[in-house]
Amino acid sequence: MYDNLKFGVQTEIWNDSIAVRIGRGDRSQGTFQIAEPIVFRDTKAGTIVTPMLHLNNQEAQDLMDQLYACGISPSKLAGSTGQLSAVQYHLEDMRKLVFK
Repeated sequence: MYDNLKFGVQTEIWNDSIAVRIGRGDRSQGTFQIAEPIVFRDTKAGTIVTPMLHLNNQEAQDLMDQLYACGISPSKLAGSTGQLSAVQYHLEDMRKLVFK
């Protein structure tokens, strides 16, 4: 039985990209598999296709963590981070007013 997918994500500054490597091991057999480059094929718009990859929740979280370590974060997160900062400043101001 193969372990969860493992992701290796690395920023490549010389070509402004992020390299993604995927592998999985079978501990009982002592083997390791690597994913090969994706191949694109032409298809008609609207064609139903099989997903090229399925991730369980742990694998998806690992990929997200790896991307975050490379400086990539969800676009929607930026707004909530700014909102959180505003709330923190407001709470700090309220503490100053209440405890003076």
